[in-house]
Amino acid sequence: MRGITSLDEISASLDEILKDVILRNPSLSEPQIVAMYINRIQQYNNKYPIWIPWSGYYRLQIRSKVVSQKPYALFAKVIHQKPYALFNTGPCNKTGPCNKNRVELGDILFVVKYYKYNNKNKSRMIDQMRVSFLQAKLNKNTNSWKISAHQQEFLFTPSKYSFHFGQSWGDSKERTRRITSKSKWLFTYLLMSTSKDIPNLAASPELVECWRDPIQPCKDYTIPVSSFVSVFCSKTPIFMCGGYALWLYKFLRKNGIGGYIINKGQTSNSELEDLVNTIYRFTGLLPDPPDEFEGYSGEGTFGIVEFTFTPLEEG
Repeated sequence: MRGITSLDEISASLDEILKDVILRNPSLSEPQIVAMYINRIQQYNNKYPIWIPWSGYYRLQIRSKVVSQKPYALFAKVIHQKPYALFNTGPCNKTGPCNKNRVELGDILFVVKYYKYNNKNKSRMIDQMRVSFLQAKLNKNTNSWKISAHQQEFLFTPSKYSFHFGQSWGDSKERTRRITSKSKWLFTYLLMSTSKDIPNLAASPELVECWRDPIQPCKDYTIPVSSFVSVFCSKTPIFMCGGYALWLYKFLRKNGIGGYIINKGQTSNSELEDLVNTIYRFTGLLPDPPDEFEGYSGEGTFGIVEFTFTPLEEG
């Protein structure tokens, strides 16, 4: 058995894997990088012991998946598909962000679960479950990242918009959904670069909103690499941006960042739980009813990476 590792080491390793994929394959597109990255993560699919600060020793298991289609609901695992939220738009009903009728939920869904044991019945249960949808942005030999205004509008204020999955608003039996969460990190921008001098970064939609034009909020824009120097030097107690490895550490630790689905053994966001379960079924990580996602596929790549922590002394 391998020795005890630390959360810092896991976070740094996952960051290094991503940067290695980018530097070895600078001509790849964002979807290709996502697919290759998640396939590389699968090397961690064995359980091994890990130390979690202020929480104790756990056994960590990582599982991931890739798919090659896009669900027009639109979502996806690395399935080569992507999750899209579909909005009811038309001449008299412009309800989508910036009047768009669909938007990606992200490129990768990260899920973290912490289990605890019930000593009374000798069973285990999920004590905490959090998620974050990562939206990958790649700059190639440039000094900025391109941001789609309609996507930023949705990621920054998702609770404003009702949506469902399907190829068009009226063709699906899928119920209407709305995402609500108190977390600033339910959605995360994963900012990547082909330059070896620019690290992988994670930024919250709240921070990315700072560069959106208040006069023309639906105009696409860019955020410069140089702007993050002041962010890293800032002494603000609120974490809005940092290195990807630091983001991973804050997400994976107990009581970390991300949208809570279960907290202290109780479901805290049933709407978000149902959305994540739907994506799990779509990607095959949970059994799905026959024909539930028939006709939902399209071009694109999406992935799911799930981290499960079980108390070591009990596991």
